[in-house]
Amino acid sequence: MTDNKTSLSDLNSTVNLLEKFQGYGEKTAGSYLELSPWGADEGKKVLSQWSGNRKRSLKAFKESVAFGFKQMVEFNKGAFNNAFNAMVMVQDQNETLANTLLIQATWLPEEGKKAVKDWVDALKKGREEYKKTVDAAFKKVEEYL
Repeated sequence: MTDNKTSLSDLNSTVNLLEKFQGYGEKTAGSYLELSPWGADEGKKVLSQWSGNRKRSLKAFKESVAFGFKQMVEFNKGAFNNAFNAMVMVQDQNETLANTLLIQATWLPEEGKKAVKDWVDALKKGREEYKKTVDAAFKKVEEYL
């Protein structure tokens, strides 16, 4: 599986290479038109129109690909945030349930209650660190776009 940065880099390299080849084609065609005794002016006009259309089309292609990647990242970010928030709600409900059970569990020693509380705190801390890491990764991807 490739990451987005590699995919975008490969796409940019391919488009840049295509653009170079087309530029060489324009130069070659222009050289032939200069040497041709017939219709050089008309040929230059057609070549100029073709060149303008090619550049506009390539620009539109690059913009649409960038827009598509941006939409994909936004969708994935939204899906992650929704799933993460649902997970947080479930974990918070489980924490409330655990706290209620601990209060009612008079038979459980304080060390056991402390262990459960420490476990819940570690879970929350890990969850927050995970969210920070994923948010930072999304930020890097968005900066790249």
